[in-house]
This record gives sequence, C-alpha cells and structure tokens, in this order.
Amino acid sequence: DSTNNLGESELLQQFDYLIPNTKSTNPEFLSLIPEDVSIVIQGTDIQAYVDRLLETERFQAELMEKYVALFPTIPEEMETAPIQAAITTIDDIIQPVTGLTVQDNIVNWMTGDYAYFLTYEPSINSMLFNYYYPDQQFEQNIEVGLIIEATDADQARMIVDSLGSAIPLILDDLTITITHETIADNTVIVVNIPPKDLLSIPIELVIGSNDKVLVIATRQTATDILNGQGGFNSSAGYTKVQPRLLSEMDSLTYINTDGFDFVVDASVGLLPPLMDNMMANLQSQLAGENEQELTDRQTAIFEQQRQSI
Repeated sequence: DSTNNLGESELLQQFDYLIPNTKSTNPEFLSLIPEDVSIVIQGTDIQAYVDRLLETERFQAELMEKYVALFPTIPEEMETAPIQAAITTIDDIIQPVTGLTVQDNIVNWMTGDYAYFLTYEPSINSMLFNYYYPDQQFEQNIEVGLIIEATDADQARMIVDSLGSAIPLILDDLTITITHETIADNTVIVVNIPPKDLLSIPIELVIGSNDKVLVIATRQTATDILNGQGGFNSSAGYTKVQPRLLSEMDSLTYINTDGFDFVVDASVGLLPPLMDNMMANLQSQLAGENEQELTDRQTAIFEQQRQSI
C-alpha cells in the first residue's frame, strides 16, 4: 500500500497539467481468469493509463523546454517524448496493413479491467532431463497471457480480425505459422512459434475474443477463458489473501508461491553435478592435466550422472 502527496500544485497548474484520477479495479473481473494461475497482475482502464503517460510526457517536455537554461547538463537534442515516438512507430507499422492506430482504434475502448497472468507447473524430472538431455524436449506446463475486458465487443473482434491479416505481413520469419480456428463459436488466430535460440520449447499463442474479453494467451488458458472456465477469484490462494486486500485498488499483484517449490528441488537435483565439475577442475589442476584431459574427465562425470538420472 502506498500513497503519494502532490503537495502544492501551482507549478502543475501553470503548465495545465491534468492531475489524473484513477478508478478501482473490479474484483469480479478475476472470475474470468482460470483458477490455477500462479501470478496475476490486474489493472484497469488502459486508455486512461496511456493518456496519463502522454500527459506526463507533455508536462515534462514543457518543463524542460522552459528551464533547460537552468540545467546545462541536459542535452538539447535529448528526446523528450519517447512514448509518443513509440506509439508513432507502432502506427507506422500497423496502419498501412490494418488501417488501425493505437490511440484511435486500439486503446480507445479499453476502459475496463485487464490482467497479465502466468501459470508455471514445472516438473523436477523434466527440469533434470532437460539439463542432461538438452537435445530432447520434455514437456513443461507454462501458460501465459493477457486478458482485456471487452467493453466494446465489436471493437475487440475487429482487432482480432485485423491481427489475423496483419501478422503474416508484418512477420518475416517463415518458421512462424498462422492459422485460424474456432473455439467456443469464436474465430481465433493461432500463432505457432517453434523452439529457437533461448526459447527451448514451442509456443502456441491464441488471439481471440468473445462478448466479455479479448484474450492473447497460450492455447490451454485461452481455450479455458473463451469457454468461460475461470474462477480465479474463488481459488484457495486468492480466497486466503482476499481479507487483506484494500476495498478499492487501482492495481493488484498476486503471486502464489506454492507453485515455486521446484526451485529448491531443482537446486538439490542440479547441485551434485555442479559440485562434481568443480572437484574435477580442482583435481585437474592438481594433476597438471591439459584442457583435453579435463574435458574428458568432465564428460565422463556428466555421462555417469545422466545414466543415474
């Protein structure tokens, strides 16, 4: 819980700075999110948030312009509107393809609640096997997504349709495939991203909407949401902390630590090979082994551990 005191506001008023008013999140919105999520970050009114950012940016730019003489260390060429510049860049990319702009067509109707969420149910066995067999894939249950209240269901559907035609034109990665499917009588876009570089598992994103929400999430979670299978606000973890929550909040961050016990298990499982490698390095130095002999020793230790796993 935190509060900020604006103090005297004469300077803010001199620059016509609009002191923003925020509204409270709706606890009932959490009922649309699956109950087994590990992390939830809920907020409200994306349109007002973007407007506040731009208003603050404008105020800071005017302030710097008026008082730049008092701060000689500030470069005159310093960019004073990076957020507006970012929005313009996005518009330049998507408008030729979709006819949409960020402020006029995308965030203008997003006046309700939204939430980011993540579900991670790792298996200690899969983590150890991924360590010892990096050339093979072992399933790990990771679900992530963004859900936005569809205060205008037609606009939400228009965004889904527009993305369906825009993504193939914007992306030049031929390994990413785009398909259309139907989930709960709603046409959705499915984006398949294969394993690549640091991403060791394939990702399947679903972009869709219904009369209640716009959702961008991994397949299982998106399917649950579009089928109305939520219930996070009645989950055991949320019910436990709910009495401690403020009656009115403009944001909520929830983390269920019960699902992260795997960190300890993984540490216990991975610590022995790391210690063995350290001992191998020490023994190699004492024995005066060359680099190839050290590599052979480490390879033998690794293979022995892998067989035991």
